[in-house]
Amino acid sequence: MTIALAYAGWKAWAYPPAQAGRLIALIVDLEFTFDCIIAVIGLLYFALIALSGITEHHRESGIIFGFGINATVAMAGFLTRSVFGIRFRSLSEWLPALAYLLAEVTWVVELLRPRRTVAEPDVSLERISNALDSYLDLFRKYIGRKP
Repeated sequence: MTIALAYAGWKAWAYPPAQAGRLIALIVDLEFTFDCIIAVIGLLYFALIALSGITEHHRESGIIFGFGINATVAMAGFLTRSVFGIRFRSLSEWLPALAYLLAEVTWVVELLRPRRTVAEPDVSLERISNALDSYLDLFRKYIGRKP
């Protein structure tokens, strides 16, 4: 993240656009950089969720998904303006607003969904004690002491 922020700051300082000053270029570049960071963190989160097989935390995932949508669609608006100039001006102006609306819809849908309840495990103190005793016996066996 530090490298991305440093690059955005350097780019705004070294190569400011002709239409705006360095401060405006810095603000726009930092916004794009933060959107990239948020999108990458969202992708990383969902990749780790998929790899680890976690099936809980649906609300948290929905909130992160909303932030990811917001960042990705807002970046598309920035890139549309950067690549095509003012040819698709209305698209590049409306995409950041659309990004926020999509994120809000995602958050509302996720927060209105009823929470899933996870059943508490049926574990007694006696079962825990027996399991710990068997683990200690196994540990003593490996370090060379008899139980």
